[in-house]
Amino acid sequence: MSLDTCYDRWRSNLEIVTLPCNLLQSHGGSTGPVYRSHSVHSYHICTELPDMLSLSKVLKLLGVGVLGLTLGVEGLCRLYHRLKPAPRVTEVLFFPCESSCTEGLLSAEDASGDHCLCGVPHAVRRDSFSRLLSHLLSARVSLDVCVFSFSHLELSRAVQLLHARGVCVRVITDRDYQAINGSQIGALRKAGICVRHELSGAVHMHHKFALVDGRLLLSGSLNWTLTAVQSNQENVLVTDDPAIVAPYRTHFQRMWEDNDPACHKHTPTARGQPAAHHGATHATPNGHAHPFIDHAQRQLRK
Repeated sequence: MSLDTCYDRWRSNLEIVTLPCNLLQSHGGSTGPVYRSHSVHSYHICTELPDMLSLSKVLKLLGVGVLGLTLGVEGLCRLYHRLKPAPRVTEVLFFPCESSCTEGLLSAEDASGDHCLCGVPHAVRRDSFSRLLSHLLSARVSLDVCVFSFSHLELSRAVQLLHARGVCVRVITDRDYQAINGSQIGALRKAGICVRHELSGAVHMHHKFALVDGRLLLSGSLNWTLTAVQSNQENVLVTDDPAIVAPYRTHFQRMWEDNDPACHKHTPTARGQPAAHHGATHATPNGHAHPFIDHAQRQLRK
């Protein structure tokens, strides 16, 4: 039986009676209503009659209020986590570093690297080179590489692995150093990766930086060679600070368009010979990244 039904039955069993003033005074001067119970046939002064109907409404309102407060707090928490700035990635990697096996990072079959029987320590994600590979392999949409010399086999495997995953990879390198002994540029082109080189014979393309998804920058003095990683004093700064990343992104796009071989039929070299184009490929016919890639990069930067 509901609370409202009980109250109605109790109320119907009462009869309101008007008493003279002297009787009111005999009851202590109370001015409250007087009720006569048909079941008991006695009078009762109800100075503070509980209003059960009002109590029911109060309880209902209280429940709705608690529910609304809970939902409001949860909504504010979600809004805060959505709008609060993500923690910035700031890391500095120094070389040379100790040799370690990175097979666990590069192998698609076994991410742990336990199947590798080499005697090199498996210090995955701890040393500088493993950290460098981890940042590169975190690309989901695009990878833009601008590097003077590229002959490191494991870095080449990482770039080709990303390309096989469907990541849009673009590489800019130096015109002369793309043909040195051990260069991985030919292997990248053979894998179908877009590669362009500096077409001007007057300057060298001496940059060493990479952009992961257009939002994470890896820049420093490190050439992508085995000598640089294991023998030279080098550094790589890793950051996702938009104020730093944006100029690199703009500069890479400008270099990519400036070195479009379709716009340079015969560019004289320093020795007066035509520059070789080596079959550089394109992201799109006009030299720009695909619009889908641009949209995905913008979404990742939000």
